[in-house]
Order: sequence, then structure tokens, then C-alpha cells
Amino acid sequence: MSSFRGRLGFLPALGLLVSLGAQGCGHMVYPSPPPPLVPTIVGVVDRVGLVSIVLVDGRTVDYPENSDVQRMNGGPEAGRLVLASAAAPRFVDVLKPIETGEQGCWEAWQNPVAWDMGDKILFSDGIELPKAPGFHAPEPTEVNGRLGWTEPESQVRWTFCANSQGQIEWAQPPQ
Repeated sequence: MSSFRGRLGFLPALGLLVSLGAQGCGHMVYPSPPPPLVPTIVGVVDRVGLVSIVLVDGRTVDYPENSDVQRMNGGPEAGRLVLASAAAPRFVDVLKPIETGEQGCWEAWQNPVAWDMGDKILFSDGIELPKAPGFHAPEPTEVNGRLGWTEPESQVRWTFCANSQGQIEWAQPPQ
């Protein structure tokens, strides 16, 4: 029985090696779109308590240790943007201000792909955010039979600007 488990444990590692090998040969392998996680709470962090985040508008978001709340990117700090859901599946995602220094913009990109879902964008971590009115970005390309924006092998990453309402304003390819 233990040798059977050992073989099963080998399969994910083999898949990773095949994926990395394909990337090294110039064939980028992208994951399939995950089930969407849609934030029901969006707001800018004012302060962080022991088990909750207080937003600028006074609402609080649970951020307890050892709970069913899935913690995603970044830690809560004043000025960061919180995307959360109080309903199952509960999650909290924290976005940093965008590196370009543009006010009112938080970085929403998650490697290696973001899918164009029409009026929404689905990121690799499952977060799905609506496009803001006036959204602008280069045309997406085909990724696994769907449209999306991908990280080119020799580049760092795309930049996606999320506004304080959790809408994507624009996207730019790596410079």
C-alpha cells in the first residue's frame, strides 16, 4: 500500500517537471481557468486589528487565524485594497498599490494568465473582477481555447489596475 501511495505522490512532481520542461522548450503551458471567487466586500484598509481589517468606510472584514477564511495575496496594511467574501467560500485577498504610483490603482495581476470573460476578468488565483466603464487593454490572445492575457516567457508580468470599487480600469503588457 505504501508503494502505491509513493507512486501517487510522484505524479504531481512528474506533471510539474513536464510543465517546466515544456516551458523551457518555448511551449508555455497555462492552467485552465479556476472556479471564480467573486468579492462581495471591496474597500481600502484603514487599520488592522487582531482578527479583523477595518476599511476606510468603517466596515470590517474578518481576518482571524485558524479559520475557514482563505487568505490569498499580500498582508493587510493601511492603504491596500481588500477583496473579500463573507459567504462560502470565504476569502480575503489584499492588493498592493500599483507600482506605477498612479493614485487609486491597485495591482490585480496574478501569474501566469488572466482570462477575458466578457465584462469580467478572471485571474489565475480565481479572483474575478468586473471591467470598469472605459476599460482599456491590448487585445487578449487565445489561451487554451479561451481569450486571455499571458505572461511572455522572458517578461516579468502584466499590470492590471483595480480601482477602489474592485473594477479593472486598464491592463498593460510588460515593458
